[in-house]
Amino acid sequence: KVDRASENLSLATAFVATGLLVTCMQQLGAFADLTIPWVPPVSDIMQAFAYLNFDFDVIQMGCLVSPPPSVRYALRAAGSFTLVLVLCVIHAVVLLVWHKGRLVETTSSLICSVGFLVFLFMTPMVISSILPLQCRAHPNNKSTVHRYPSVVCYSGSEHGFMVAVGVASLLFPALFVAWCARATWMFPREMQRLNARFTNTFAFLFARFRPEA
Repeated sequence: KVDRASENLSLATAFVATGLLVTCMQQLGAFADLTIPWVPPVSDIMQAFAYLNFDFDVIQMGCLVSPPPSVRYALRAAGSFTLVLVLCVIHAVVLLVWHKGRLVETTSSLICSVGFLVFLFMTPMVISSILPLQCRAHPNNKSTVHRYPSVVCYSGSEHGFMVAVGVASLLFPALFVAWCARATWMFPREMQRLNARFTNTFAFLFARFRPEA
């Protein structure tokens, strides 16, 4: 007889372990933005992990296309949202093909998958959001964006656009954290009610913890 509980626990453990690994790699990639002269092979490793933070500038595509810094930043900020959109499209296709459009039965799995994805890429979202605010001062009393030196801070429409994109993209993780806080507050009550739908919906949040831990 197949032990479904053990299978679900093993699957949840695998997802949690993968999430922790990706988070560690993202943090290493974030260190590449620090004003520290990293040397090989450390710098090479950090540049490789920068892809997980949607830092596509490491590809060095300037010889093919040269979009302005504001466009490059907008694409980086939209990386996580693009993954969420792709996941929703895949879910919609699966819903129509295999579940005959029964949305209610699969809502919990969709929310859980989106939550896991957002939880996984929370670090790139926050890093991308604050990039326009990281300015470096110069002797001429002006400052430029650390990641995009050609953009003058608080001067011109380009930096204003980048700040607006950053603030807008920061709202999503902030709302997500508030939503998780509300779910945490509701958790004891829903457990007393034996609400299986609640447990499945927020498995990405609570499956990584054990009562005895």
